[in-house]
Amino acid sequence: MTPRISRRAFLGVAGLITGAAAIPGLTPARVLAQSEKPGGLLRVSVTFGLSTINPIMHISGAEWMATKWMYNNLTRLNAKREPVPDLAESWSAGDGARVWTFKLRQGVRFHHGRELAAEDVVATFTTLLDPKTASPYRGEVGPVDRVEALDKSTVRFTMKSPFSVFPAIAAVPNARVVAREGLADMKALASREFGTGHVSHLARNSFGTPILSSAFTEVGRIARHPRLSAACRERGTTIQASLPSIVSDNTATQ
Repeated sequence: MTPRISRRAFLGVAGLITGAAAIPGLTPARVLAQSEKPGGLLRVSVTFGLSTINPIMHISGAEWMATKWMYNNLTRLNAKREPVPDLAESWSAGDGARVWTFKLRQGVRFHHGRELAAEDVVATFTTLLDPKTASPYRGEVGPVDRVEALDKSTVRFTMKSPFSVFPAIAAVPNARVVAREGLADMKALASREFGTGHVSHLARNSFGTPILSSAFTEVGRIARHPRLSAACRERGTTIQASLPSIVSDNTATQ
């Protein structure tokens, strides 16, 4: 099942890009050409506050959007809804699509400094699939029977039955890869991230609502453009850049 998010939550990301095209004389290319440095505070208004940033347990569109920035999946979907590499650089099927083997990218690090390893993928999926975890969308990852680390950068999934779409399913929100040490305390994971994504810090505004502090890229540059900021506010998205860069620019993909 394809996750649904609210129109306002969607505009929190898509509106930043489309907003540029909607302003006369301002194109995304021109916005990205601004001389301002990456970093600062990106504030996005969403329909509901975040009750958790644990990707295994989240349920709302706002939470899915937040964890998308803080974590990565093995794969992601392109504009055609096709799976493309994210943390995994390649994958292959065996035994009639009952076995899937993923090769992880080298040099990807979690925000707390440790390098991603196959054991993190195993720990994530093992926790997700454990009935005791009670993940709301446990069944969304398909008929996974067993997950194994063949070596530091290779993970093998064995299915209960042939499952040809698993590379696409690996991109679902609750399959974001969490550092294994973060999974030791699921309660703490609700408010502390252990990911590899563009964003590594959640701040809270005066109302106690979480806001994302980022140090990355095109979205951050677009967010700081005053004319585009005004356009985004009109679309229901509030953004602000007032802090220096506070996180690593480490990302799994560019």
